[in-house]
Amino acid sequence: MFFPPSNTFIIVLALFLCGVFLFPNGQETRVQRFGNMHLAALLCVGLYAMRFNGWVGTILVYSVLFMAVTVSEMSIITVMLIMGILFCLLAGARVNVNRIYDMICVIALLNVLWQILQYFKIYIINWPIEGFTAQNVGLMGNTNEVSALLALCLPCFFRRKWVFFIPFICLGLYLAGSRSGVVAAAAVSIIYAISKLERINGAVVIVAIIFCLLMVDSFVRPIFSMDRSFRERITANRTAIDVASYTLWTGWGIGQFKNVFPLVSAFPRLKTKDAEFLMNNVHDMNTMKSFILDKRAKDQDYFKSDKISCIFLELHNEYLEWFFNTGLIGLTLLMIGLGVLFYHGFATGSLAVYGFLASCLCSLWFFGWHIIPTAFITVVYAGIIENEWRQALCR
Repeated sequence: MFFPPSNTFIIVLALFLCGVFLFPNGQETRVQRFGNMHLAALLCVGLYAMRFNGWVGTILVYSVLFMAVTVSEMSIITVMLIMGILFCLLAGARVNVNRIYDMICVIALLNVLWQILQYFKIYIINWPIEGFTAQNVGLMGNTNEVSALLALCLPCFFRRKWVFFIPFICLGLYLAGSRSGVVAAAAVSIIYAISKLERINGAVVIVAIIFCLLMVDSFVRPIFSMDRSFRERITANRTAIDVASYTLWTGWGIGQFKNVFPLVSAFPRLKTKDAEFLMNNVHDMNTMKSFILDKRAKDQDYFKSDKISCIFLELHNEYLEWFFNTGLIGLTLLMIGLGVLFYHGFATGSLAVYGFLASCLCSLWFFGWHIIPTAFITVVYAGIIENEWRQALCR
């Protein structure tokens, strides 16, 4: 049986890739062996992950093969490797889920505590960057990050005793001043409340708190205000779709967004040495040349005007950036994988599925999967979902 792959098959394949296989990329052999080991390890983790979720494993395996024949970055491979191991560990091992949820609650409350301290200009560990002293970022890097983190953590408070701490999470979302977490938290809370209507007391508490939060946010910071940053993100999304259409099926390469997008969207703002550095790191130069010639033929000033006032190294939409990097093939695999996780989560009534949903919602308007804390918690939820699905099948 080769599916799911056996332990023997995985080890034999790892031996072959690390001991024999070389890519014709001109790298010094010892340097390439180091990279091969990482790719082989990630491939083996992907094969092992197929035991718990065939589509999650397929995404990892496809990513490895894609990076092997196009372009790969050690930092990306390493993060994917760690996240893949985490998923397999949680999906396949016996774990005390409630203790994991408790720790997520502690993480959220510590961030709110730091936000409160920052509101009163008391700074410990996390000092503000000059000009950003008015922002309450908790233990995260900016307000978008802490807002997304709190939204992800909120479902862990939908449990006995912890539910009384929800007002603190609402306070943290308000102090963050970022609408992304508020919208995700509200949506997830309402969906959870509707699914638990038979437990009317908990549902009423949750819905009442979220409605109050939405009312305050609607009057103080209108959710649908078209401010400058919002308009620029919309423009960036449209530009990214346009650029991605030139490599529609396979994308520009995993990790290539930060090299390609600044060149096509904010070229006049780049210093000469920065533009040269980015151009040297573009993998698909043939497509880049075709893109440049095509745009200049249609508009001589295409690369002379600033379409966006800032330089986007990440797109505020994880799905579009993944589409940019991996094309329709990669996006299709991702959406199927997410769909299967949601099916398993809702079918078993897993609490983790609501945190996973919050992460997926935030990823529509923020790059939370690029941030280690939010990405780590997202993978924890995914692993718990598959763990509970596996247990349900064994009953």
